[in-house]
Amino acid sequence: GWETADALSRSTALELIEVRDQLFLAPGGERVASLQMAWQSEAVPAWCLAGALEAHPIDADVIIIDTPPTLSSLSTAAITASDVLVIPTTADPLALKGITAITRALSPLRRLNPELEINAILPTKYDARRALEGEALEALAGAFGEDRIAPHVRVNVSLAEAAGLGKSIFEYAPTSNGARDYQALADWLLEKMEQR
Repeated sequence: GWETADALSRSTALELIEVRDQLFLAPGGERVASLQMAWQSEAVPAWCLAGALEAHPIDADVIIIDTPPTLSSLSTAAITASDVLVIPTTADPLALKGITAITRALSPLRRLNPELEINAILPTKYDARRALEGEALEALAGAFGEDRIAPHVRVNVSLAEAAGLGKSIFEYAPTSNGARDYQALADWLLEKMEQR
């Protein structure tokens, strides 16, 4: 956590820990959470993470930056450093309202990152038995374009169980719907990135 917080606050190199073959993490933790709280009361350069990544390049095909579902200083820094933006959402009637609000909030960040656009909206916890969820997916596709709606991830208890055990879904239940859905998402995203 200390090294990640230092990278964010002083543009130093991120310390990466190999947690699986070809999968590295930069740990967050309490120090990053404290830094985010401190940033709420001061002006923080939105480019701080982009600066750390540019000054200390990471040899990787893909870097995933996962942030809490709020537009905080930390998520603003992550968005500014990103080439591809994936917004997870539930497939419910409020999803369209929430994502519309997020897109309005992203407009000022386009000055710092002109390439920024929503590349994918990811419906999660999808239950095809609920008619409202199908309608919500149609509304999202109508508002943002069907090509931006990622393959949905269905409700699947194996996903929660895997997370609780600290395992990936592919380790815990490789034949589950959760594993199939995340594999379909990964394939879809890689294809999208190759088209850029």
